[in-house]
Amino acid sequence: AVGQGSTFYFTARLPEAQQEIESLPHPRQKNPASQWTPNYPLNILLVDDVEENLTLASIRLEQQRHQVTQARDGLEAVTLCQQRTFDLVLMDIQMPGMNGYDATRAIREREHDNGRRLPIIAMTASVLLEDQQQCMEAGMCDFISKPVDFDELFRLMAKHLPEAFTEISHPPPAPASGQTDETDTPAVLDLDDAIDTWLDESVYRQALAQFIEANEQTPQQLAHSLNAGDITQARAIVHRLKGTTGTLAMIALAESATQLDELLKNGETEAAKAVLPDFLTHWQTMARAVETYLKPSDEQLRRE
Repeated sequence: AVGQGSTFYFTARLPEAQQEIESLPHPRQKNPASQWTPNYPLNILLVDDVEENLTLASIRLEQQRHQVTQARDGLEAVTLCQQRTFDLVLMDIQMPGMNGYDATRAIREREHDNGRRLPIIAMTASVLLEDQQQCMEAGMCDFISKPVDFDELFRLMAKHLPEAFTEISHPPPAPASGQTDETDTPAVLDLDDAIDTWLDESVYRQALAQFIEANEQTPQQLAHSLNAGDITQARAIVHRLKGTTGTLAMIALAESATQLDELLKNGETEAAKAVLPDFLTHWQTMARAVETYLKPSDEQLRRE
């Protein structure tokens, strides 16, 4: 059962970070003081090039009865906005081809003719102030960091479309007595957090399996790019993994990817090479944990 033996832990010694990591994922707030219930379905354009992110966000938005249209790059998003009317756009930033900044600028340019300002919320794996500022300069109205805290996303949606939501307040939960964290070691797979996020364990398991299959060669590709001096490619790989591993509740790997991403962004290539072996160790540990989690139980095998 979820919550019983459902979190994988390991201990690994990591070198101290070369600088403070500014874009670690924020912990999800388990019991928000307020929740926002939609008054009517919204027509939402969801833009992201990572399948796991599209799947999860679509599930959570459709649970609130919203209509979701998916786009996998900025150019497709701009084209869809020319063809259809949306109430809201959730825009990824780093995408192949046209990125989220350029897509937003193109959408805003078109709005000069019709006088309508479409709410566009950036979804970014970075919480650096300079990146947030760039979102605003491109014409976005707000931003949320990945992995997405959906209670916070719904709050932002209600902020920009107040007529579409009703706020429901909840009293703060009583503090649990006699309960302490068993360990400060980051979880390899935090299944409690995953099910709280994905809501459907079978969909989460499918997303895990798809991630492993799609990224079979990713560790080798990252190592090759980094050692060959192709920093652009290496950072593209790490930046994608930072968001996806967080979405899949691979906590330790997400933190390791965040460290690598910060080092590469700041031009600290040698430091990135130095921590690469630790990242690869995290990856191997994650892969074993996923294999164990996805393996059918003896009871399931007997039923089959």
